[in-house]
Formats: sequence, C-alpha cells, structure tokens
Amino acid sequence: MDPRQRRTRTRLRTALLTLMRDTPYDDITVLQLIAVADVALPTFYRNYRNKLGLLEDMIDQLTEHFDAQGYETEQTLTNLLDPDNAHLLPLLRYVEAERKLFRHLFDSPHSAQVFRLLYESGTRRIAADPVGWSPMEVHIIAGCVIGNVHQWLVLDLPYTAEALAEVIHQTSVYGLLVAREENNDLRHLIRERAITGLA
Repeated sequence: MDPRQRRTRTRLRTALLTLMRDTPYDDITVLQLIAVADVALPTFYRNYRNKLGLLEDMIDQLTEHFDAQGYETEQTLTNLLDPDNAHLLPLLRYVEAERKLFRHLFDSPHSAQVFRLLYESGTRRIAADPVGWSPMEVHIIAGCVIGNVHQWLVLDLPYTAEALAEVIHQTSVYGLLVAREENNDLRHLIRERAITGLA
C-alpha cells in the first residue's frame, strides 16, 4: 500500500471512529464519512467496497491499538488479588474512556467481530501472565471479561474500570486460583480477607 493510500485510509478510519463516538453505526452515511475525512466519494470506493469494509478495517486497527498497550510484567499471585494491579486494567480503562463508541460497536452488524477483538486481546494478555494459566483457564477468564464488559456497556452500568476489574477477579481469577490444589496458602489468604470484610 502506497503512503497516499495509507493516509487516506487513516483519515477514513478516524472519521468513522469520530462519528461513532456520538452516532450509531447504522445512522452514519458514506457522505458524512467523506465530509469528515475530507475525501472525495470516488476515493472512498477506491479504498473500501462499502461502509462495512471500513468498519472491519477500523476494528482491525483497534485490535492493533490494544496490542500496542503492552503487557504488565512481574505479576504474582498476591498482585492478582489486587484489582489496582489487574492485568486487564489497561484494556478496561481504554473501553471505559471510549464507552459510547464501544456501545455503538456492540450494536453494529459486526458485533461478533468486536467480541472477537476483546477476546483475542484479552487472551493474549492473560496468557502473558507469569502465573501460567492453562488454556481452559485463559478461556474462562476471557469469557468472564467479555460477558462483564458487554453487560457494563449495554446496560450502561455506573461502574468504573477498576470496579469492573474487581468483579472480574472475584468471579474468575479468585475462583481459578482457589481451585488449584497447590495454592492452599492462597485459599487461607482469601478466607482471611473474607472474614475480615464481614467483621
């Protein structure tokens, strides 16, 4: 792809992302897109077969953005109990900052691709965790992330990214760690925290 075409596509992706922050995908027209991007109509169709093609490209770019955020390192079992150090917090903070955009993405014809984007980005982050989750454990945590994020956005729940991280850890990470037979000391720590919280 030549630099001119790359710049044009960047402008069109940015235009779609900008419009979707305030407008549902189905309400956005190609004419609005080219006006915001400041490109001609034939230029749009030289780059994308239709609006859906542009949406697919924008979603792919969001995936790259997530991957560029970097993974947290030096995670320990104790750190994983602290939502402030949650390995998914950067992802959740980004979704929180772009709440309206993601709500519109979940309502778009490519909502399945949005789910896949979050799942793939989430599983890469979870798999990179030094705790060494099994493939099944990675799947469980990622599913919990996606389900909670979807509920958070679609129902417009007033949680922060930090609060959602805590919910995810309580419903998946804590349970998986407790289920590991070698973590009896961790079971004791969780039980102590629960008793302290009730006191």
